[in-house]
Amino acid sequence: MDSLSVREMKQVIIAMLEESGDSYTELSDENIVHVFNLYINGTLIVSTDPHLNLYYGLYYQNIQSYDEMKKHYDIAISGNNVEAMANIAFYYDHVEQNYPMMIKYCKLAIKLGFVDAMIYLAVHYEAMINTNRRLKLPVNQSDLMNAEKYYKMAFAKDGNPAHLIAFYSKNRMLSKLSLYRGEDIDPIVQIIQDWKASDYRSSRTSRIRKHLDSTSKSRN
Repeated sequence: MDSLSVREMKQVIIAMLEESGDSYTELSDENIVHVFNLYINGTLIVSTDPHLNLYYGLYYQNIQSYDEMKKHYDIAISGNNVEAMANIAFYYDHVEQNYPMMIKYCKLAIKLGFVDAMIYLAVHYEAMINTNRRLKLPVNQSDLMNAEKYYKMAFAKDGNPAHLIAFYSKNRMLSKLSLYRGEDIDPIVQIIQDWKASDYRSSRTSRIRKHLDSTSKSRN
């Protein structure tokens, strides 16, 4: 494979990412070569490039070498790479189950306007609401407020009300639903519920999207 062109290396990288459920974001030709050498040959070229270290961190995350993953994500995060923040938030959520750390990195990405992190954090709080209801425990009002807060933040950022409408509908917040009387609400709610139940491997930040499958998961 050493004789491959940069374009061919890029196609190999894209195919490998798709196989692991991740998405490609554009790399320079030089960085394509570096990522290819790590993913195929196991050769790492030390760099402080945030975007390159996102790919390095992703590689080590996928092979479950978490100390190396953290080292490279830290470099990417120091360069304000929101996808690295999202990926390490996913790690703290699903591997270490360290929710304060997950929230920390989501909030870092949110400060930089990353909509997926807003939705991720809203879903986290909604999962806690759903768990309490399933266990017939009182719903924590702060969870309701936080879920609404981050769904509203995402709506303000991207102009898509679907998550917020679905949240209001599921939680019977009829007075707030009435604000959307101009929307065809039922189809929107169905679309978002279907979207949450589907496979997000083709999305740009799949680790954030995969979390949306967990709205009813139990929290310790």
